[in-house]
Amino acid sequence: MKKQVMVTMTSVVVAAFCMGTTIGVLTRPTPSVMATPSTTTTSTTPTPTPSTTPTPSTTSATPTGPTWHGLSPAPASYLALLNDQVKNAHGQEVLIPQDKPIFFAAPWCPFCHATEQILMQHHWLQRFTIVGVAFEDAESPATPPPMHTLSDAIHYFQTKLPAGVSVAADSMYYAMPGTAVDQGVASYPTMMIRHAGTWYLQVGYNASPSYWKALLT
Repeated sequence: MKKQVMVTMTSVVVAAFCMGTTIGVLTRPTPSVMATPSTTTTSTTPTPTPSTTPTPSTTSATPTGPTWHGLSPAPASYLALLNDQVKNAHGQEVLIPQDKPIFFAAPWCPFCHATEQILMQHHWLQRFTIVGVAFEDAESPATPPPMHTLSDAIHYFQTKLPAGVSVAADSMYYAMPGTAVDQGVASYPTMMIRHAGTWYLQVGYNASPSYWKALLT
């Protein structure tokens, strides 16, 4: 049996001048700091539930090199993920479709849930290709989700969808544990959005509907 590897997730709140709003994000720590939660975050870490909205920090930091709505082009490491395979709901190994923005979502991530909810409320969620990632990671090592098969991953993602959000399992793609896409996505939620032929990287939860409207319309 394959040994299951657990990663303790560090909750990080980042404030950025993206349409004047703040974002929240969970980041996968490097192996050297896995056992030691970050001490550089604010003293009040958001712990949203599926029915609530995260309250991001008010600490601000200006993003570097914004080029489009405050977003920078996706780095080469993320562009490389477009050449790596994921599974569709039928178990076939396929490339991630590139005809829509790509939403990398962890099923247990509260900021992913909050993003899904705001996009669903405004009928924008269907404009994304959703790729499930980090199935064997969790905020707490006391609750390791066992992901042995694709069916496990599909069931886990569906049962963790927040209130008011519906995503058809066969419309999604799944980066199974240990695959290149699973290991390549370091923060949740992460999105890749293409504009004028260039992929841009959006990391974290943003509470502003006008921000998402500007990106998607």
